[in-house]
Amino acid sequence: MPRNSLYFSVRKHWRRERGGADKERNDLAINGIILNTRDITESVNYTKAVEQQISTVREIAWIQSHIVRAPLSVLWD
Repeated sequence: MPRNSLYFSVRKHWRRERGGADKERNDLAINGIILNTRDITESVNYTKAVEQQISTVREIAWIQSHIVRAPLSVLWD
C-alpha cells in the first residue's frame, strides 16, 4: 500500500484516496490541493474471492493427504 493512500469502505464500496499539495519548491504558500479518488470495489472483491478459493483448495489438499490416504497407508505398512 502506498504511503500517501487511504483505503476505506463505505456501504460495501471500497475507495482509494490519494492526495497532496501543489506548491513551489522554496515557497511556503500552497497553490492548490490535489485529491484523487478511485473505486476499487471490484479489485477488493476479486482478491477476497481468490483468497477464499485458496483456502478451499488448501482444505481439500489437507483432507486428501491426511484423511483419505491414512487408511491406505495402514494397508501398505
